[in-house]
Amino acid sequence: RELEISEIELRKSIMGEVGNIRLCTECYTTYHWLPPILKNYSFNHPNIDISINTKNTLRPLELLLNNELDIAIVHRKMDNDSIEYNQLFDDEMVLVVSREHVLNKKKYIYAKDFENETLITHSKNHSKSLIFERLLIPEGVKPKKVVYIQITEAIIEMVKADLGVGVMTKWAMKPFVENRKVNVIPITRKGLWRKWFVASLKNKSRSIYLQSFINQLVKEAKF
Repeated sequence: RELEISEIELRKSIMGEVGNIRLCTECYTTYHWLPPILKNYSFNHPNIDISINTKNTLRPLELLLNNELDIAIVHRKMDNDSIEYNQLFDDEMVLVVSREHVLNKKKYIYAKDFENETLITHSKNHSKSLIFERLLIPEGVKPKKVVYIQITEAIIEMVKADLGVGVMTKWAMKPFVENRKVNVIPITRKGLWRKWFVASLKNKSRSIYLQSFINQLVKEAKF
């Protein structure tokens, strides 16, 4: 009887019916669009557990290479032939300011505009954030002050009170702009864009359920 049970469980695993997917994302904004996908996937794959690593969001690709993850949702690529990337979507980062802020007069924001500003950011290691990586560091510009706050709503309230400015995704700020809490301004004329990918190991023998989850992310991921 024990052998029969083991055979059934092994057959389920081979057929992709039972298993676990270890997932990590590079940015908090993922949690705005990921839950509905997880819900839909769980409905069709009720025996698959999805565990989310929230402690190492700054190095998801390293965890993937160390076989500590099955997939990583990232907007930065690593030059490594072992990793396969499937593109998801692009999103735009914008400057978030109070409705009374002097920068509201500007049509676009450039690096020099940050020199006299307090920048409120989600990223504890702010030098790794996109605004530093792609704009401020290349231009040799430093904000007057950088404040780390992890909660989006707290950042919005700080910006609303004109205690600083933030840099966030345009789509995530839409309800706050509509409620007239804050304004958003494009960063440079071309915009500051991120391209999102789901990353997995090329040489890893993928289960049916893991490939199914990757396919679902590619099909449904949007903001």
